[in-house]
Amino acid sequence: MKFTSKKHIISLSMAGLIAVSSISTSFAGSLASAEYTNANSHIAEVKSINSKVSKARALHKIYIINHEDTSLEDSAKWALENKIIKDKTSLDKDITRGEFSVIIANYLTSLGKVSAPTDSLKTIKDFKSIKPEYINSLKIAYDNKLMIGNTLGYMLADDLLTENELAHVINRLETIVKSEPIKKEETSVKGKVVEVSKYGNVTTSATVKEFKDAGFEAGDILTIKVNGKDISAPYGDTYSNVDNKKEVIVPENTTGRIITAINMGDFSKTYQATKDVEMEFSMKEKAGYKEEYEIRSIDKYRTTNRKDYSSDEVFANFRPIVMGNIAKGVLYRTSSPINPEIGRAKYANDLVEKVGVKTVINMADSKEELEGYFVADTFASPYYKSLYDKGSVKYLNMGVDFTSDDFNTKFKDGLIFLSENTGPFAVHCNEGKDRAGFISIVLEALMGGSVDEIKADYMVSYMNYYFVEKDSKQYEKIADSNVMKSLKMIANVKTDEELRKVNLSEKTEEYLKNTIKLDDATIAKIKTVLSTEIK
Repeated sequence: MKFTSKKHIISLSMAGLIAVSSISTSFAGSLASAEYTNANSHIAEVKSINSKVSKARALHKIYIINHEDTSLEDSAKWALENKIIKDKTSLDKDITRGEFSVIIANYLTSLGKVSAPTDSLKTIKDFKSIKPEYINSLKIAYDNKLMIGNTLGYMLADDLLTENELAHVINRLETIVKSEPIKKEETSVKGKVVEVSKYGNVTTSATVKEFKDAGFEAGDILTIKVNGKDISAPYGDTYSNVDNKKEVIVPENTTGRIITAINMGDFSKTYQATKDVEMEFSMKEKAGYKEEYEIRSIDKYRTTNRKDYSSDEVFANFRPIVMGNIAKGVLYRTSSPINPEIGRAKYANDLVEKVGVKTVINMADSKEELEGYFVADTFASPYYKSLYDKGSVKYLNMGVDFTSDDFNTKFKDGLIFLSENTGPFAVHCNEGKDRAGFISIVLEALMGGSVDEIKADYMVSYMNYYFVEKDSKQYEKIADSNVMKSLKMIANVKTDEELRKVNLSEKTEEYLKNTIKLDDATIAKIKTVLSTEIK
């Protein structure tokens, strides 16, 4: 099940792509008719109704709906001030329908004219090929009958906007602008802390239903009140909706309760949100994180069905690490070969056995958790258990805050265990993505891997699990907030430019000495075992 964008090559009736509510989904007929007089006036100065539209012109046409017709510069300044655009780049370039939908949605939001979008857009035939960053804005445009697709049922969001299409949108926008604004009811949801996970995530008594009744939706930015502090956080569906060290609010699928967390951090410790502490959630900015959320909302693409993936290795997120001075066949990373929660344990166990792994660093589980898996009805990892019985599995029970003292102490124990044993080695957490991703980053950097090699290996997990396309906007966004951020922390630099100038191996050795507190002899042993071929 791989989600990839496909270019539909279709002969379009261009007048049928964007419509207003007063006419049918097809614009067959002459623009000279009385029905189109208002719309036609918007394109009177151009030679062709099929001419393409620049970003600056699209903004200007929206601007003069309720302003005097001044300069393109004035309209761009207005759009920036009202958060209709993020910056003034590419104003002279032709705009796509998807890009235009973002401008429309931001404009309507600035006027208080946006209600919660529906899922009606899913009826569009090319819905699955629409880029994540356009989904929400196209839903808004579609719900308001500004953009409804062509007569064949395709939206073609990546095609360029035409003057004809712009004219009809402006005509409809004028009608919407004159309507009464949507009334915003201020409401809040109260609850208290009922449980704190070992990672510091806080489960509250507030429920998903209460959030829905209050009008809170994924992509909204909420205010969390706890212990006298106001914390801004987006409401999403998974911790990775935000950058590392950022707050996020997510639903707990099994109980329907609301969780507050810090991605790769400890919410409970940071805000003293312990059991029975009261919390309150209120709206800060409706749909304020929607575009970012759509880009990062990827958990829905991961399944537990092996048939949805191209190989056992992809399904189990299993692969060798070979870069810098790491010898072939020495180091592997994988999803958990023992925890059955995401349906991959049996496959990971078999792959670990296939390559002859002798030593395992388990960053996720405690001794009690491991032994619980061994006696569970779902147990299907005999090879892994044989390694455990030999004392060849180091269980670390680590959190996800890579800067905490607890993490550093356990990380040190894991690296010492690696230095004192023989390969092949396997490192894993639950998904083999975050904690296993971090130990892989450190070892790769220590052994001479380049920034680009390390980034590429880290992002394979997102390609494996969530079908993220290499070098896409989504790919780069995830990489920037995860692997690149971790590398800059390890190297003690602030920018990507600085990172690419340093000797990454030397900087990583400094990190291991100063932060993880490893001695020179242990670091030397790690280098030796990882660079020595298995015979």
